[in-house]
Amino acid sequence: MKSKNSFWTSLSSRSAVLGVMRPFISSRALPCLLLPLAASLTCTNALAQAVPPATFTQTATSGATSLTINFKLHSVRSSNFAVFTQGTGGTLTSVSTDVARTYLGTVTGRPGAIAAGLRKSDGTVWYKIIFEDGTGWESQGGTPTTFGSATWTPAYPSSVVPSSGAGSTVYAAEIGVDVSNRYYVDCGSNTADTLLQIEWNMIKVNSIYLRDAAILQRIGRVIIRSTSSADPYAAMSGDTNAMLGEIKNQWNNVLPASTHDLAMLADTSAYAGLAWVGAVASVNRYGVSSPGPGNPTGLEAFWRHEAGHNWGSNHYEGGGKPEGPTIMSDNSLARFSSPELAKIIAHRNTVTASLDNMGTYSSYPLPPRANADRSTVIPGSTTAITFDVLANDSDSNGQTLTIPSFGTTSANGGTITRSVGTGPGGRDRLIYTPPAGMTTLDTFNYRIQDSAGYQAIAKVYILPLPSPGTYSLKNVTTGLGLDGMGYTTAPSNMGMYAFNGVNNQRFVLSYSGDYVKLKSITGNLYMDSLGATATGAPIGQNSLSASTNQEWKMEYMGSGIYRFTNRANGKAMDSYGLTTNGSAPNFYTANDGGNQQWILAPA
Repeated sequence: MKSKNSFWTSLSSRSAVLGVMRPFISSRALPCLLLPLAASLTCTNALAQAVPPATFTQTATSGATSLTINFKLHSVRSSNFAVFTQGTGGTLTSVSTDVARTYLGTVTGRPGAIAAGLRKSDGTVWYKIIFEDGTGWESQGGTPTTFGSATWTPAYPSSVVPSSGAGSTVYAAEIGVDVSNRYYVDCGSNTADTLLQIEWNMIKVNSIYLRDAAILQRIGRVIIRSTSSADPYAAMSGDTNAMLGEIKNQWNNVLPASTHDLAMLADTSAYAGLAWVGAVASVNRYGVSSPGPGNPTGLEAFWRHEAGHNWGSNHYEGGGKPEGPTIMSDNSLARFSSPELAKIIAHRNTVTASLDNMGTYSSYPLPPRANADRSTVIPGSTTAITFDVLANDSDSNGQTLTIPSFGTTSANGGTITRSVGTGPGGRDRLIYTPPAGMTTLDTFNYRIQDSAGYQAIAKVYILPLPSPGTYSLKNVTTGLGLDGMGYTTAPSNMGMYAFNGVNNQRFVLSYSGDYVKLKSITGNLYMDSLGATATGAPIGQNSLSASTNQEWKMEYMGSGIYRFTNRANGKAMDSYGLTTNGSAPNFYTANDGGNQQWILAPA
């Protein structure tokens, strides 16, 4: 379908983030539960429905291509699953529900694909196929629509997933769902159909999170605001900021206590979403997803993004869109980029005590997750680089990963060969040899496969560093330029000063093996750690020596920005946010903050 523009905002304790996204549009009786919130409580029992099959196959056809989906029943309900409607006067009514009807699936002949499904009581099948590149098909009983584009321009990522990736242990989070009256009306003012939409959208989200992040989001309590007069969000139409504050108030202060790890407000009054960043299992564990009037099935495209904020990712991680329009970076591909995933996994790992450890997810076949790898190369070098590409890849099924294939020639004409059995545990690695005279980003693809034959694909990025020459360095946070302060006596402190391009702010960049040296034009002194190892110690300058104190690892952060980490002490050059002329840059543990980002420009 055609994509639309929408504006998304995520909030953290420190700052607000504004982004742009182009999403695609696309029986068992439970006991009556009474909540002590209202004066009058009732219980409604749903009619018994035909039990869905444990497994089935579904044919999906788009154009001349027909595919077979192999579905297996997969509930998205937690052990605390319960549904309540809120009627006139605020009365909460416990609703017994139909059995779970959601599925996960594989696609015959497409080992990198995953599918989500829902089989209605009348036999109608809703399905979504996500191919390994994040494109796919979606149908709610008719001809499927297609989404995503496999054509995008690679960009060097400023971060990637660390070793072990998401791992093979799946963690389950309980999600509370609050349904506004507007969303309920767009579901035909029907409780059963509203719940079908919620579960349908949640299994679609889970197909991505299970594969990429080893995260399962299971529905706990659902509150359906079935009358506008009692809906606390009724007066907030289109105002996601107000709705975000109110869902936090409702679930933290108004409703009875809940066991949720995060919660979502489903609304349709805006084409937007809002969520707190890095908030799972905290007091701010909330988000708003509003896919627009009349579009309840579009909830998934919004919630996968807003949940990504709750799980720790901001917009455009990795320096823009290094892997195309992925979920947190315009959101038209149904996959996370490796930089986005790095943030999500890191946050997940800080809250595992609040999550349910599901162990290895062996009951449902899932494709593995291949993550991007990267390296820089000294200009003009043809020295081979060995990539242990499997090191940061993962499989939620816990199976052994191998490399069945890879590109033998890179985009710029470099060569790639297999190094058999030389990696940890005897796994294969890949050896890349850059072409002579390479001056622009180079890439190649590789494919991984698990023991069951399911696959994934990722890209390796190789970036030439700047050529030796004279440059200026300006801090991203403060705008001050790195400045030799005119010092000619060794040792001296390095300084920072209002950026003006004078000789004090010009440095000669040269290479020492895989590291760089920076020499002040005016003082002929080299940037030097002076043996300091403590956080907060000032960075100095000294006469030329062979010491590693003067060698700096230069890491590309995107958009002509670099981070400089000292070889001797392993700490990065940091402005500390200081804006006073003459302040010295200091050492701090390497991170992605603007204090450690320096714009490098020829001078």
